[in-house]
Amino acid sequence: MLHPIFEEASNVIKEEYPNENQVVFARVDCDQHSDIAQRYRISKYPTLKLFRNGMMMKREYRGQRSVKALADYIRQQKSDPIQELHDLAEITTLDRSKRNIIGYFEQKDSENYRVFERVANILHDDCAFLAAFGAVSKPERYSGDNIIYKPPGHSAPDMVYLGSMTNFDGTYNWIQDKCVPLVREITFENGEELTEEGLPFLILFHMKEDTESLEIFQNEVARQLISEKGTINFLHADCDKFRHPLLHIQKTPADCPVIAIDSFRHMYVFGDFRDVFAYAISSVPENLSEAFCQYSYLTVICICKLCIWHLLASVALELVGSQNGCTMKLLAVTSQWELLKRRKQHLQDLRRG
Repeated sequence: MLHPIFEEASNVIKEEYPNENQVVFARVDCDQHSDIAQRYRISKYPTLKLFRNGMMMKREYRGQRSVKALADYIRQQKSDPIQELHDLAEITTLDRSKRNIIGYFEQKDSENYRVFERVANILHDDCAFLAAFGAVSKPERYSGDNIIYKPPGHSAPDMVYLGSMTNFDGTYNWIQDKCVPLVREITFENGEELTEEGLPFLILFHMKEDTESLEIFQNEVARQLISEKGTINFLHADCDKFRHPLLHIQKTPADCPVIAIDSFRHMYVFGDFRDVFAYAISSVPENLSEAFCQYSYLTVICICKLCIWHLLASVALELVGSQNGCTMKLLAVTSQWELLKRRKQHLQDLRRG
């Protein structure tokens, strides 16, 4: 039973952090409060979630269920996520395989830094945060306090935050956009964590050395599916490591690159990878529904130049062509297959007209 361990760990932490606003342990009976369980996508018990500043962290606690392990986890979460720079020369030794966020401040006791610190506490698992103050930061503060993003590698240029540094939402959204890439890599280590975000997957399976296909996929997702961020997880995976999932869609590493949709119940292939590029460069897509018309279990995400079908029970798609783009209407239907064929024919007639 986790309850007594949880209770004892809370007592240990309370002695170390006596201020009631520093650390709060709380329990929720999900049978009595099913609305809370649904809101935070709790599907198994017990689940330990961490909240900071009222926001639920993506990574739930997966460590050992012991008093010591829980207490150590809280201590680690309470540690300062920001590394202070004492000399700007230290920047030359940064690990450029990581995403680095650097803040330059006149003083530590400032609203600008407090906002930066709040953001770092939330996103420290996704980026490395560093800060310089006073005389050390002065050469970089020619226009006042500022925040710089250094992307991985040495070729991409730095980016500067141009918004208000006292605006938490603006600062958080900008840094999150830099720290959490639109297309993330899925591995066996983070697979469960990504699944628990509750969003369907659009996955590119590619060979590790095939960076060209990954770049094409990233560019097309950014260009055509950016509005779907937050409703779909855009991912890429190593074909060699994910041989078993590929077998579920009758593919092997020799077939890569392959794009597939994972609804957590089924996986569906997007057809030929080259179709992504073909749709992207054509003014009108040649065939919006070809990839998944053979299935009867459907959900849909439609972007005019790139239509990706994701399947959901008892639902079909009505597409109405227009000069401005696609209009989607989800209809409950009795015969999904027949309706899809009619809609496909209707769309073809509209294009010809």
